[in-house]
Amino acid sequence: MTSASGIDVIGQYELKLESGRRPELRHHVDLLYDAYRDAIREALACFDVSQEMTEIVFAALDGLVFHQVTSSAPDRTDESVAALR
Repeated sequence: MTSASGIDVIGQYELKLESGRRPELRHHVDLLYDAYRDAIREALACFDVSQEMTEIVFAALDGLVFHQVTSSAPDRTDESVAALR
């Protein structure tokens, strides 16, 4: 996700925020974030990681990506992802 277009990612965050005001969008956002969680779960499957730890990794990555697209220092994201590994 960190290599995706910043505009695309910003649009996803805007959609997530808008779903708080427009509940009819929530299902679509949930599907998007479920896909992200599934990808993380698959990536961590070989490490026998718990569901709770998968959720923590998801939250960390989501926060890092948000910081990357809203910060003047996006290179910090790569450093943080490296630390998570």
